[in-house]
Amino acid sequence: MSKPERKTINFEDILARDGKSNVLFFNYDNEAFMNTGIQESGATPPFASTTTGPAGEKIPGKIGVKQDLVTPFAFYGTKALFLATTNPAYPNDFMGKVADALKSNGSAFIQAYSSCMRGWRHSAADALKISKLATDCGYWPLYTIRVKDGMPTFSYYRGLDIDKDKFVEYIKSMGKFKHLFKPQFREKELDQIIYMTEQRNNKLKGLIEQFGEEPPVELYRVNRKKLEPQRHLQRGHGLCPGCGAGWYLINWQQPQRQ
Repeated sequence: MSKPERKTINFEDILARDGKSNVLFFNYDNEAFMNTGIQESGATPPFASTTTGPAGEKIPGKIGVKQDLVTPFAFYGTKALFLATTNPAYPNDFMGKVADALKSNGSAFIQAYSSCMRGWRHSAADALKISKLATDCGYWPLYTIRVKDGMPTFSYYRGLDIDKDKFVEYIKSMGKFKHLFKPQFREKELDQIIYMTEQRNNKLKGLIEQFGEEPPVELYRVNRKKLEPQRHLQRGHGLCPGCGAGWYLINWQQPQRQ
């Protein structure tokens, strides 16, 4: 793909729109059934170890690929739809897409990267680092699909190019993949994870070229000083530290002015 120009979307312009979403489905993807015991799901990535698909000598974790939840919705025959992926490590993009979804006519679906300290087996202090690595290495690309009059338009922000060094660093940072490094180094399985991710990204690049618009790179500009302070109707949560749901509750809330 040729290097595209950037299109800046101002947060104030989004809020000034007359459009309104019918319903916003927000999926925080922790890649397993976490609150019932860390069981494998369709969202679990290849070779990750879960309680129902533990890594062993013969079967090194999840067999299969991580399902794509976002892209298929663009071709289901809806008249108007907003679809996007987000990552809390990129808060401006996250906030911009949530506001964009709520102010776009039709319905909306957002799939959000949501690290799980307990299920992925990493420290809470590493949650931000791991989340940022997920996009920077190419595992979790940030893109948007807008459907208008039944026709999808693809655009993206970052994360479509694979950085193999960062990808290996990303995999090594989580205990759910430790069996790929010890007691033996499973290079074949690591290469397959990277290869399958690259295949998915190539598919997205092809869709952007076929259904994209000029320019396809979208950058949300958010002046957080101008945002009204947000507050919860019921403060606090009892979620596990690092849980995606807690991240989004905290990320969206602005500190109260004294």
